[in-house]
Amino acid sequence: MQIKLSDPAVVAEAVDFFWRVQCVAVAVSEDTIDVSLPNSFSERHERAEITAYLRTWQVAHPNVEVEILD
Repeated sequence: MQIKLSDPAVVAEAVDFFWRVQCVAVAVSEDTIDVSLPNSFSERHERAEITAYLRTWQVAHPNVEVEILD
């Protein structure tokens, strides 16, 4: 799942957050990260889990807008 962040300054922090919650995350551009959930039993489950983690991250970053690209 690719996630675009409105503030490139927090990309590294977002990548670190997703790693800490057992996801695989990499920056693919200055404002976009790619996140996956290893061993997920379905694409739907993976998307739901990552979205839930993203919402948790957003609580700590209320001024950062996010856009799920795929």
